[in-house]
Amino acid sequence: MAVWFVTDAAQGLGKLIATQSLQRGNRVIAGGADAATGLPRDVGQVLSVPLNILDEGSVKRAANHAMSRFGRIDVLVNSVHHRLHGAVEETSTAEAMRVFEINVLGLLNVARAVLPVMRRQRSGRVLTISSAASITAQPGWGLSAAGASALGAVGDALREELLPLGILVTTIEPGRLAGDAPATASRRTLDDYPTSPEDVVPTTGKRMLGDPGKVASVIVDLASATDPPARLRLGADAVASLEGRLDLDAEELDAWRPTSLSIAPDPPSHVNGFHPNGRPI
Repeated sequence: MAVWFVTDAAQGLGKLIATQSLQRGNRVIAGGADAATGLPRDVGQVLSVPLNILDEGSVKRAANHAMSRFGRIDVLVNSVHHRLHGAVEETSTAEAMRVFEINVLGLLNVARAVLPVMRRQRSGRVLTISSAASITAQPGWGLSAAGASALGAVGDALREELLPLGILVTTIEPGRLAGDAPATASRRTLDDYPTSPEDVVPTTGKRMLGDPGKVASVIVDLASATDPPARLRLGADAVASLEGRLDLDAEELDAWRPTSLSIAPDPPSHVNGFHPNGRPI
């Protein structure tokens, strides 16, 4: 029986993960206001904690409360994710900061509160929900993609730093999911960047939408995998976008290889007063 800490168990994918984890007999620290409402539970199986990931004090209190109740934390699920839709030029500094505050700085606050527990245990899993946009930014999603890319970079570094301590880290990058909450739209709009409402609110009619219940099941399974990946892409659209990006990178690398290698310094004609053949000049 493992102890899960889900940072947003009150809604969406976080709630599905918490629910499926409980159904498999685990204990869950459910972050968020009234997060335990509607979750299946036995007495003592769920601990609902108020959690504001942007407030270090709130996060530390939640972690301390979890330790007082359960004595350990085995799986951390970073499930809070903020999506912003808008052309890069349309995006204000405040809107861009909000993306990075929630997606990246919030993750760091949670990590600093929970990782000391896992380091003492010399065991644990860190699962961070990001987005397939981390690899392939589409028009209108530049800032969301930038936040997802930052999450991936932090996750990659954490994975290498924590592996020797027995802690395994995976960044999960789903494509578009059915029932996704609408993204926040940038307040400023420019006529040169037309957008469709469907860009902001995914619809069930769009092709290749993933099933969030299946995503949650995969994530719960992942927590017991002996050799989990650094990054896990979920969904046909996530796989297709990554394959397209890899193909494009390979093509451009080959086409521009001479230019890429052209900046090496020229070999010196002489070193310290000697020709390369060793004779003095």
